[in-house]
Order: sequence, then C-alpha cells, then structure tokens
Amino acid sequence: MSVRAGTFAPRIGLSGTPIPFTTLVDANPEPSAGPDPSTGAPVATFLLRPSPWLAGLSERGLPAPQVIVADVAAGAAALLDRAGGYRVMTESLRLDPLGEAGPRLRATAHASVAHGPRALTVGVVASLPDATADGNGAERTGANGAPPVSGGAGGAEAGSAGPGDGGDAQAGTVAGHLSARILVLDPRQAGGRVDAPSRVPTGHTPAVEDLLGDATTLEHADADVVRLRVPAHGDVGNSYGFMHGGAVAVYTDIGLEWLRGRPAPDLAGSRVLSVTLDYLAPVRLRGAVGVTSRIVERGGGRAIVAVTVAGDGDAACAIASYTVRLRRR
Repeated sequence: MSVRAGTFAPRIGLSGTPIPFTTLVDANPEPSAGPDPSTGAPVATFLLRPSPWLAGLSERGLPAPQVIVADVAAGAAALLDRAGGYRVMTESLRLDPLGEAGPRLRATAHASVAHGPRALTVGVVASLPDATADGNGAERTGANGAPPVSGGAGGAEAGSAGPGDGGDAQAGTVAGHLSARILVLDPRQAGGRVDAPSRVPTGHTPAVEDLLGDATTLEHADADVVRLRVPAHGDVGNSYGFMHGGAVAVYTDIGLEWLRGRPAPDLAGSRVLSVTLDYLAPVRLRGAVGVTSRIVERGGGRAIVAVTVAGDGDAACAIASYTVRLRRR
C-alpha cells in the first residue's frame, strides 16, 4: 500500500494536535509513505531538524529529540491503513538510543500489530548530517526550504537506505530503535477524555539550556530524589492548552539531567540505554509544571530512574522510566 505524502496529518501525544513546530522543530517535518522495500509493509517516514530551543539535550546524551521524531512517525504509521479524519494519541513510547543524534533526524515506522482502536508500531531513528549538497556544493532543500527527505522506505530519493541500514551521508546512521502503543480515534466519536481548559495559556518558555539552569526552581533534593518547578507556557502546548507529548519528553529529560550529579554524583556521566514514556493524562499548562526525578534501583552497573511530569497542582500525568549505564570509576 502506498500513501501519497501529505495525505495524512499525524497527531502525537495525548494532546491530539500537531507538534508546535516553531518550538520543537525548525521546519515542518518532511513526510513520505509507502511500502518497505524488503517486506512490502506500509511505512511512514519523517525527517526533521530539531529547533535551537532544544539545544543542550543531544550534547548531553539526552534522548528527547529522537523521541519527538519517533512519536511523529509512530503516529503516522498507525494511520496508514485508515481513511481520512482519524486522529491518534500516543499512550506509550519506548526509545532505545543506539548512537548520537545529529542535526537532522529521520524516523521510519510501521504498524506491526493492529487490534481494535490500538496499534503497535515499531521503527528506527536515523541521524543525518546538517546539509546535503548537490554536485555544485549547494545545499538541496525540500518544500518551503526544509531539508530534503533522503532515504527510508517510500522516501523521495532513489538508491538510499531503508529502515535499519547503517547507510552513508544520504541514508544517515541508525541512532535509535522505537516502539509505541498508539490509540486511534474514530472521527465519528466526538470529544476527548479530558475537558480542555477554557483558554490557551500564553507566554514564552525559556530555552532548554536555561531550564537546565537558573530558570528552573529546585524545590527539594536528597540522595535519590529531585523535585523541580519548571516554567512551561503556551508555546510548548497545543490549541487546547495542554503540554504537547513531544514537549513532555523534553521535560522528563530535564528532570533526569537535574538528578545526574546533583545530588546523585554516581549518575554523572551516565549514558541513557532506554527510555519508556507512559502518557497517563494531558498535562495542564498554568505557567509551570512539576517534575520529580527518583532513582528507583541501582545494580549491575545500571540505574533505573523514574521521572514524572504533572500540571500545577495535578497528579502525575506522564511517567518516563530511564535505564542508564553508570560510569565506571
């Protein structure tokens, strides 16, 4: 089955609305869709460039930029065999980072199992260099100046690698493996599971580098727990006033980084082996959110860290479970 690029509009996170492109990515993701060249299964491919707002995450080995593009592709893959009008919400997503995230990321995903309103999707995230030059050394771009989609099943360029290939500069190198549980919403069923706020919050959220520093309030810290109050305004949300699912991944990364080395020195320099995000309810935006990081267990040179995100005054709305490899001393 082949789906023409642009015929599906993925929705990610429990928000049920598109990514806030201006905050999380530099340009609208470049989509393509079509059959996997090896299996014939329908796959969705997205390429995007993380925005400068996210600077500091990849450099610290934090996985949110990969999670964002993985979430887009996973949601799109669940829609490939659906008629128009359907929306999707990510209930759970796991990412296993396998390499460094570059300046551009491409995720390719397909629905491995579909049962009732839910689909299980799997795929890979590839890291690409900053620019693709033609024979004259000029950078080639996609629609509206966005980077071109290179490779991936159903991609726009011939001769490029498919899902899972190590590849060259055109195909990129594999940076992570994704799996997700997606809820597909029937367009005939109106409404959502949570009432939307009466108005969309406004304001500007500080850049991630600032949220990793003085812009965040440290409310509590002991040997295994850090509790934070982190600014969050409408620019990390959606038209309903909830935090976007991709932004939730950013905030759980922030919680992990605050825990690493302060006050848990044995986590300093640790490497993220996997992260699983469970979206329990929409995160309400009221100017700040609560982020709590807790070391659940240590052993075998690894640690399990749970990070929760909650709207101001709410119970935990999302939980991220990180497995990190501790640095050898």
